[in-house]
Amino acid sequence: MELRAHESVVFHLATIGDTLYTCSNDGTIKAWDIDTLEHKKTLLQYDSEVWRFFAAQGRLYAGDVQGTVRVYENDELMRIYDLTEEVRDMAVSTQLLYTVRDRDLVITELLPGPKGRAVTRQTIEGSSPMCLVGDMICFVSRSARDILVHDNNKQSSFRELGKIQVGYN
Repeated sequence: MELRAHESVVFHLATIGDTLYTCSNDGTIKAWDIDTLEHKKTLLQYDSEVWRFFAAQGRLYAGDVQGTVRVYENDELMRIYDLTEEVRDMAVSTQLLYTVRDRDLVITELLPGPKGRAVTRQTIEGSSPMCLVGDMICFVSRSARDILVHDNNKQSSFRELGKIQVGYN
């Protein structure tokens, strides 16, 4: 079976349960049944590119080129966070949202409540890609020549633990 997922390029994929989510530069987020490959729902039809997903605890976080992160639960929009900088990569750990673009990793605390309020806790020079590994945050330096490893802890101010230098042979 072959389906036409989007009108243009697919940027990212994520799964929650039996649902595959796709996002594209056509401004849509679509949900697909992973077993039948049938289109279930279009969660978002927007005039801006949706670049990145992160799935955690039954929630889908979707970041776009405008710096907006939308949070979906059971395919329904729950909250919108306006972070003002494009989201090239992201991760979520408890109440902390990690977003990265081409110059900085931004750590934002998501505050409880229905309004989508948030507070920036730390900004660290760096670039995408990034990932959470246990109690650490790993991301690439602005030059893309080093992998930076930081403590994933608010109390330590997300201090640098080390650096993996990329060499050329």
